[in-house]
Amino acid sequence: AVRIVFDANGAKRGQQFVRGIMRSAAKLTYQEAQDAIDGKPSDRAAPLLEPVLKPLWAAYRALARARDERQPLDLDLPERKILLDATGQVERVVVPPRLEAHRLIEEFMIQANVAAAEVLEKKHAPVVYRVHDAPSREKLAALRDFLQTLDLKLAASGIKPGHFNGILARAKTLPVSELVNEVVLRAQAQAMYAIENCGHFGLNLRRYAHFTSPIRRYADLLVHRALIRACRLGDGGLADEETGAHLAETAQAISAAERRAMAAERETADRLIARFL
Repeated sequence: AVRIVFDANGAKRGQQFVRGIMRSAAKLTYQEAQDAIDGKPSDRAAPLLEPVLKPLWAAYRALARARDERQPLDLDLPERKILLDATGQVERVVVPPRLEAHRLIEEFMIQANVAAAEVLEKKHAPVVYRVHDAPSREKLAALRDFLQTLDLKLAASGIKPGHFNGILARAKTLPVSELVNEVVLRAQAQAMYAIENCGHFGLNLRRYAHFTSPIRRYADLLVHRALIRACRLGDGGLADEETGAHLAETAQAISAAERRAMAAERETADRLIARFL
C-alpha cells in the first residue's frame, strides 16, 4: 500500500510504501458512495459520510485541480456493458453512467502508479513502466485529413494532449462528436510495458508504472515485488535473476498477452452484439 500526502493544490508533499492488509469497512459500490455524497446515503454509507467520504472527495478535488493543470488526454468514450440472461443470451446492452466516484478512484490510482515509479527510480531499482508514446507522424497526418472534413484543425507540430482536448471540446457541438473521439483514440500509440521509460503521453506524465491491480495484472505484481525488494519490506521481492534482460523479456510477454486479451474481448463483444441485433 502507499500513503501519499498532497497539499490543497494537489501538489505532492510525500509518499511512503508499506506492506499491509486492507480491510473494507463497508464494501460500498461506486453508486452507493456517489449517492451518499449527493445526499442520499444508504444504511451502509451513512456512518462513513462525514469521517471518510467527505474528506475523500475533498482530497479528490485538490487532485483534480492539479490534473486540470496537467491536461491529460480527455476522451469521452462511454463503455458499453453487455448484460446476459440466465441462458447466456444477450438481454440488453447498456452504457452505465460515468460517476464522479469513478473519476475519484481513477485519479487516486494514477497517483499511486506514479508514486511506485518514482520510488523505484529513486532507489535505482528495476522498473516495469507503463509507457505510452506520442502518436506517429503517419497517424497524425491521417487524423488531420479526417478533421479537415469537419473544419477542425490540429496543430502542425509539438502535439500535446491539450491539443487533442481542444479538438474534442469543439467536437462536442457536432452531431459526430462520438466519432471524433473514436478517431482521436485510434490515432494514439498503443500503451505497453517496458523497462525503458518514454513517459506516458496520454496521461501527460514523465514516469508511470502499474501498481494498483496485482491480483489481476502481472505487471502490477512485478512492481509490488520490486518495491518489496527496494524498500526492504520482507520476503517476496524480485530476485537478481529476474531483473535486467529477463525483466525486459517479461515486459514484452505481458504486453503481447494484454493485446491478445483485448482483441479477444473486443471480438467477443462484437459477436454478442451482432447476434443481439
